Amino acid sequence: MTKYLIVLVLILSSHFARAYAFDGSKGEVVVESLELPPFISDNMPEQGAAVYALTQIFKKMGYDLKVLIVPILRIRTLRFRSPNVSGFFPSFADDDFVDGLDLSTIIYETPWVIIERKDRPIVWKEAKDLAKYRGGNVKGYTIRSQVRKIYDESRLKLEAAPDDASNLLKLANKRIDYVFTDAHIFKYLMATDPRLKEFADKLQINPKIVAMNRYGVAFKRDPANVKLRELFNKTVTEPDFEKYVLEYFKKFNPS
Repeated sequence: MTKYLIVLVLILSSHFARAYAFDGSKGEVVVESLELPPFISDNMPEQGAAVYALTQIFKKMGYDLKVLIVPILRIRTLRFRSPNVSGFFPSFADDDFVDGLDLSTIIYETPWVIIERKDRPIVWKEAKDLAKYRGGNVKGYTIRSQVRKIYDESRLKLEAAPDDASNLLKLANKRIDYVFTDAHIFKYLMATDPRLKEFADKLQINPKIVAMNRYGVAFKRDPANVKLRELFNKTVTEPDFEKYVLEYFKKFNPS
């Protein structure tokens, strides 16, 4: 009899564990991301402002959030193969390395821009005008918006860099004419990276925005994560997310 009860308990425990993982009850959600300080970084408190904000949203949903920050080329190669990973953050509508995932509602907007030297500003009205310059892009970053067409036609001269700081150093040292990056990341790096501080008065944001990136979370399409995305969309609002980002900066003052 005792043996029978033990077997019955194990069967029921297994059944409820599966239901618990599937039905949106409290548990852990794992997403992959990449190094984007001050928003996402293993070297910052709470892994950065965006991770902090996203964590608060998942808490409202009843979940603990775990963010794995990995190199972007590893993400492109492995493509979220780990079964415990639910998706990727941050992602946007034309993100080219999250095919097969579905984007959530938009939770944050930030400008994708050109950084230039003040002594040689980039003059452009259309994307094709950039063909006469030599630019820089972090290896693995998606070329987006209006620039994508001339990039695909091999008319855009771009040098790859391992990260944003290295890209900006190449620009400051006149090895390239401009770089693509996020406006907020540029401002943060120029204020905090000791290698870049000496160039603070030499680099600037080009006044013409390349694209306004509208970010969300890209979820896998299996039934459990479809349900998770639906719950996420019902829970999150853009003002709510921005409120937590501002709360982070007031709390930790990472600049």
